[in-house]
Amino acid sequence: MSSPPETTHHDIRSLAAAYTLSIEAHPHAAFLLDHDGRFLAVNPALCQRLQSTANDLLGRTFHHTVEPHDAAFVLEHFRQALSGESVQYEASGTRPDSSIFLARITNYPVRLNGDIVGVAGVAVDVTHQQEELAQQRASEDLLRLAGRMAHFGGWSVDAQSRRVMLTDGALRMFGFADLEEYSSE
Repeated sequence: MSSPPETTHHDIRSLAAAYTLSIEAHPHAAFLLDHDGRFLAVNPALCQRLQSTANDLLGRTFHHTVEPHDAAFVLEHFRQALSGESVQYEASGTRPDSSIFLARITNYPVRLNGDIVGVAGVAVDVTHQQEELAQQRASEDLLRLAGRMAHFGGWSVDAQSRRVMLTDGALRMFGFADLEEYSSE
């Protein structure tokens, strides 16, 4: 893919320079890509996340920053943004040392003189959040197992539905041994 003929390379370079200034202090990884997926502008947060310098990234495609199993998925979202859509998705990124991180990415089209000249984006690292969620699920699984083994009861409340849920042990403790008899569904 190449830039629309109405837009000059000078216009795009000027846009990249202005965009770089606007994202310099952004706390999350921010970038501007051309039609071919080459970095035109990057901010320090992106450089830090990718463990690269701006000079290492500028002019190169984003493909080397994406974990191979997510490459087609990320490319599809890039193309959607090039077609005029704003998209949000999660994908795995990779660094030069081969370490992997998970990011929630927002891509949106960038227009100049009415033409889409590239894709801008912001990536938020959600690796830590996903790890905490996995640890929480593992703890909940262990607690359920311990409750069954020790024959004690527990309860929880679903905040959204405001539904109280009791374990089998709690039902037995309250004298409701036959679950089918008391089922409300």
